[in-house]
Amino acid sequence: MNRLVRQFRRGTILITAIWIIIVLVALVLVFARGMRVEAIASGNRLSVEQAAAVERAGEQYVLAQVDQSLGDAITVTSAPGEALPVGTGYFWLLRPDPVDAQSYDFGIVDESSKLNLNTAGNNELMLLPNMSQDVADSIVDWRSQGNTVTGQGAKNDYYLSLPEPYQCKDSPLETVEELRLVKMTPGNTWENMLFGYDANHNGVIDGLEAQNGGGTLSMGFNASNGSGRGIFPFVTVYSVEPNTDVSGGARTNVNQGVAGGPGGQPGQAQQVVTNPAGGAPQQAVQVPAGNAQGGNNNNNQNDPVYKALKTVLSGQRLDQVFAKAKSSGQFANVLDFAQKVGLTAQEAGSLLDKLTTADPAQNKTLMGLVNVNTAPREVLQCLTGMEKADVDALLAQRQSADTKNMAWVLQALKPPKLAAVGGKLTGRSFRYSADIVGVSGDGRAFCRMRIVVDCQGTLPKIVYRKDLTALGWPLSEDIRTALRSGQQLPTPVASNLPQGARSQ
Repeated sequence: MNRLVRQFRRGTILITAIWIIIVLVALVLVFARGMRVEAIASGNRLSVEQAAAVERAGEQYVLAQVDQSLGDAITVTSAPGEALPVGTGYFWLLRPDPVDAQSYDFGIVDESSKLNLNTAGNNELMLLPNMSQDVADSIVDWRSQGNTVTGQGAKNDYYLSLPEPYQCKDSPLETVEELRLVKMTPGNTWENMLFGYDANHNGVIDGLEAQNGGGTLSMGFNASNGSGRGIFPFVTVYSVEPNTDVSGGARTNVNQGVAGGPGGQPGQAQQVVTNPAGGAPQQAVQVPAGNAQGGNNNNNQNDPVYKALKTVLSGQRLDQVFAKAKSSGQFANVLDFAQKVGLTAQEAGSLLDKLTTADPAQNKTLMGLVNVNTAPREVLQCLTGMEKADVDALLAQRQSADTKNMAWVLQALKPPKLAAVGGKLTGRSFRYSADIVGVSGDGRAFCRMRIVVDCQGTLPKIVYRKDLTALGWPLSEDIRTALRSGQQLPTPVASNLPQGARSQ
């Protein structure tokens, strides 16, 4: 009996030991699983931080590219922007391809290549892709003071009647996305108007977006000609430049000094300060007039236009050009001046930056000018006075032109067009945007940010930043697949073309 009891006890101890071992193994497995989850989470967190750091490196890259650019948009927009390595990660600068809406393009974007929503006239807004009259009127009403409604636009009577009422702003837009507050055509949305089929806002209409968009969008977008991307690639609120020359020196007003009074005698010339958006002049002020044709050389030496011309011209050529300047009356813009006084392309290239028709004392900055060196067809054709033939001529001439300035426009446009649209054009840019996508070296995480940079001051600065990460991965999924498998991305074999180089 005692032997059986002892044997039973030994079996109980064995079974108890087995259960203890099972419990310990289970605890170890649970602990190991928890540690594995923690390790994965830590790895993901590390990848997120790395992707964010890579994106911030992209921001510094953009700031470095625009620093000391002196308005040269061609150099800035030519900077590489595809798969640039930072440590083990990479970043891209996305921008819409000017020709193919289903292809990627990479680089910094010139904000002066777009139509400024704060200065564009109603007729210019109407020429944007898929724009309607009521929306154009509403944009004008939103940014302008007073209670007068423009056509089919809207003021406080409309906005205060909404389920969630708010005031009409009656001042310039601060961001393009602010348009979402503006009255929209019933049945349509600003998301459709701004981005079209482009659901992830990367400037590319991929197959899925085109397929889904065709059944859901109410507007007649056309993915083949680029309008399927909406108006966002073509509009801005940031384009502005100082009314100084490239070195920051004061410009010379060509309408001050050379225009004589009645009968060719010195008198008061009426200086017209033009509206950068086109349309009627903003104001006209009386300024001292210089010498009439045939004035003596001593007086010429004191004429501000003569002094400006003298920095490039000399001798008989100087006297010839100045005589034409005195006898040509008022100039609509500097291109009109260059054409009327007969400047060569080389002379104009050296002089245009030193001249203006907007009084620098009253117009320290110029808003909404369009950079003719980088603007796409969709923007150029919006400018009042521009016809299809004019845009074709500009784009054709631009392919082989020296775009360090805009003197080449003198060969592309006829004199009446130079007078009509020259005041809306510029050859410089001081604000740029970049859609930066940074990815970690293991492909686990990415960060996407859109920034706008102002380089008018001593140092460039970011004036706008928006996180776009929530819109999803904007590039080919093959990139992250390759990184997850431990592969390195190939280095692009060629630098980017400047923005607008392939516009057609």
